[in-house]
Amino acid sequence: MESLDLPQTRATPRVSFAAETRTLTLEGESYPENSFQFFEPILAWVDAYLGERREAITITVNMPYMNSSSTKCMLDLLDRFEDAWRHGQPVLMHW
Repeated sequence: MESLDLPQTRATPRVSFAAETRTLTLEGESYPENSFQFFEPILAWVDAYLGERREAITITVNMPYMNSSSTKCMLDLLDRFEDAWRHGQPVLMHW
């Protein structure tokens, strides 16, 4: 599985996946010009990860501000993890 590592910018959060702890971290503010474009590779990575793996994953979110379109994208992300959890995959969320 490819790693995920997007650096934090003024308008986007840092997004990284630590393979050794199976922890996906999103931290920082999120108000990019196009939230859907920013979150697209994250959602694609999550889809691929959840499709390949059945092991536990931890999601850590520390985002003090999200604009409305980032909130929609975050809900899409959370829906994917909820579906995985409903199908028996261990998912731990730290918000």
